[in-house]
Amino acid sequence: MLLGGVVGYLISPTWLGVLGGIGSAIISDIDEPKSFIGRRVFLVSIPLKWTMKHRTVTHSLFFSILFSCLFVISALIISIFTDATPIFTLSYVVFGGILSHILGDMVTGRVSLLWPLYRKKIGIKVPFWLYRVIDMLFRLALVYLIINNLIFGDVINNLLKNKLF
Repeated sequence: MLLGGVVGYLISPTWLGVLGGIGSAIISDIDEPKSFIGRRVFLVSIPLKWTMKHRTVTHSLFFSILFSCLFVISALIISIFTDATPIFTLSYVVFGGILSHILGDMVTGRVSLLWPLYRKKIGIKVPFWLYRVIDMLFRLALVYLIINNLIFGDVINNLLKNKLF
């Protein structure tokens, strides 16, 4: 979630960018019923877990592109009635958020990045104890980066002066 928020802000330095990055970063774990999102949409996550293994379909470039395209299609439909620029921007944020999650998982495990073309998992397989260490160090580094930029950077000013989009 932290990395997704950072990526969302880098793509679109607005509240929509941050929240879109956070939301899209967790969507890949919809195939795991014990995950944050999986517990909330268990009617989707349980069948996905039964039919697909974790870190397969929802951790692929195909899924990232497909999910982002849904936002582009939504923007095209909405553009008939109003300005859809924020939704077009959100499609980039969604792609970046999902990709940040996938790349983060590749640092501590393997994912089916090129599913369905290539089903072999790609990434760095590490023991569980090392996964916990890497995960904690990465979180601490992100929290430091975020706090540092909130205090000494223009992040707060950018978010306050910009509208929601």
